[in-house]
Amino acid sequence: MHRWAIIVVAISAVACGRFSALDVDTEHQLEAKKIHEECFRLDRGDVVRFDFESSAVLDFNLHYHVAKQVFYPVRVPSTKGYSASFAATSPQNYCLMWTNRQGGRVTIRYRAWR
Repeated sequence: MHRWAIIVVAISAVACGRFSALDVDTEHQLEAKKIHEECFRLDRGDVVRFDFESSAVLDFNLHYHVAKQVFYPVRVPSTKGYSASFAATSPQNYCLMWTNRQGGRVTIRYRAWR
């Protein structure tokens, strides 16, 4: 049973591209028409705080997957910055995601912490 749980967590981490310990303060260059994700595990009641600023408008969300469905507790279209706290209502692997719909590279400076 535990072996399957480890496999599921590993697959989720790979699917998100990055699985962080939730103490992130970084800058990322997001190429045109690409996405960037910062993924992490939250248990029920855990709180994540996050903020970001970008050099151009991006779409931003916080999401999680259940089977083939995607749920978006936070969705902010066309923004150059956002700051919030989020309290998990269920244990999940969550991802902060930025989508660059622009024709050029965008710089994102972001933080995420408990």
